[in-house]
Amino acid sequence: MRRKDDSMKRIGIRRLEPNRVVNSLLNGRNIYGIGARYGSDYMVTPFLEKGVIGIGYDIEDVPEIWNAFIKTKKDDIIYMKALGPSSECLCVMGIGFIINDNFYKDDKLGILKRVHWCFENEVYLPEGWEKDKHWHQRLGTIYQEFSPRIQNRILDMMLNSERYPDETED
Repeated sequence: MRRKDDSMKRIGIRRLEPNRVVNSLLNGRNIYGIGARYGSDYMVTPFLEKGVIGIGYDIEDVPEIWNAFIKTKKDDIIYMKALGPSSECLCVMGIGFIINDNFYKDDKLGILKRVHWCFENEVYLPEGWEKDKHWHQRLGTIYQEFSPRIQNRILDMMLNSERYPDETED
């Protein structure tokens, strides 16, 4: 017998009810959106297959992006996203949580952090492009997600993923 919430209990997150305020649920964790491209190359498949996330830049080239990446910590929630200036929706392609605080280097993918991907699907969120006070951040490589609406959707998709099926009889 396996419950949907078992993996989330391990990191202290309980089941999300629809339209619920998420601040208490996050319990000090942050949610980050990270771009899914290195230049013109989409990194979705290698990131999901290897259980990692990266930003594709050297620290010397863009220290401000590295500062944001360094701030991600164990149990923070990551969503891999795509959103360009001409996009009408925020596209989420994977959601997971950071497994530990360590970095490691891959010859092809660069400096990475390990991620347990809970949700691996492409979902378009029209509310991600609404001109709220956070929309301009979503164009960037990495950012902390502050919008309660987007946080709610990310957590809902993560916790209701088929990777964590409902309790069933054996």
